[in-house]
Amino acid sequence: MAYEFGTVKGTRPDGGIEIAGDNQTIYRISPTQLEQFGIAHLHEGSRVRLTIHAGQIEKVTILSAVAAGIASGQPDQPTDTDIPPARDSRDTKLPVNETASTVWRRGKVLGIGTYHGAVEDEQQRQYSYRTNRFASLSLRVGDVVLFRHDDAIGEIIEMQLIERAASGRGQSHPCDDNGLSTQIERPAIRQLITRLCEEQRLSWHWISPPKAEDAQDAAIYLEPDMIAIIRRKINGFHKLFAHQAIALDALRSGSHVMVLTPTASGKTLCYNPAVLAALQSDPAATALYVFPLNALMLDQKNTLDTLAEGLVAHGVDVRIGHLRGGMDKADRDEVIKRPPRVIVTNPEMLAWLLDQVDEGGLRQFIRNLRFIVLDEAHVYRGVPVNIGVD
Repeated sequence: MAYEFGTVKGTRPDGGIEIAGDNQTIYRISPTQLEQFGIAHLHEGSRVRLTIHAGQIEKVTILSAVAAGIASGQPDQPTDTDIPPARDSRDTKLPVNETASTVWRRGKVLGIGTYHGAVEDEQQRQYSYRTNRFASLSLRVGDVVLFRHDDAIGEIIEMQLIERAASGRGQSHPCDDNGLSTQIERPAIRQLITRLCEEQRLSWHWISPPKAEDAQDAAIYLEPDMIAIIRRKINGFHKLFAHQAIALDALRSGSHVMVLTPTASGKTLCYNPAVLAALQSDPAATALYVFPLNALMLDQKNTLDTLAEGLVAHGVDVRIGHLRGGMDKADRDEVIKRPPRVIVTNPEMLAWLLDQVDEGGLRQFIRNLRFIVLDEAHVYRGVPVNIGVD
């Protein structure tokens, strides 16, 4: 069994697709194979993983789906398509079909990426949607939805949440029943969240402080090889605190996560395993880490270097570089001309880095970003700010 990664080049005259493998091989997928793999539409620029056995493609897994008209690697663009008003989520009756190309289907959220998500219907066929279009639903992997897919443009144009996926410990959503009363103590915050829930504008992930009694078996959330890699740094590692497990689960679903826990609570295990897994599964993926101080930046880079050694031993390219003030110009230029898979830097150098976006391979590095890790977040009061936009 072997795995190959590639990008969809376009549609074939027979209705199949062509995939340009990262190994320079062109793979041709027939319409029959697409149906066998449960894929309804896959547009140019979508990233996929091919499972190959004895020279035959046995499975195509969608890593990131691109909707019609969206260039690969580019953020979603707004459309003029009007979305009908949301129905009551308790009403599970299927609406009347409007046209043959926009029938209603029932399905389950299969994955959530930065720009696109995937839904699988009851016939195990996959459909893509734009995450920004349905942000108000605060979808989670496993949610049951009703959706309307426009075959002409190849994407979901309307979706209604009808059954929320069972939440794990500490994952209660403020918009769920009893979520506010059990998790939020300050009245002003409760009022604000209530208003955001009513306006369907809230996307939320609650991370509880670490407690020994909340420790979760790491094997539930991490692959065996990733557990072995972490043990290179943490002897006897076999459990995750609740906030670590929940954060990793949320990142796996493509959600943005903010972690607020005390010092030395193991926040690095909230994101490092997810970043390394992404680098392992997608050879083009990159990550950016930003730390406030050089000492902290170098300490965290050393931790990441130790963990990455486990992947390097298996032939995975996990080059990690850093940018800080005082570096030799030659070292700094090397990072810009031939960016590593991971860049670790500080806010000052980040500003300089973004100013070099047209140099070397930096633009491709930014385009392939899967993770941006920020440490730390602060709220300032009473500071006048004047922001000018060209």
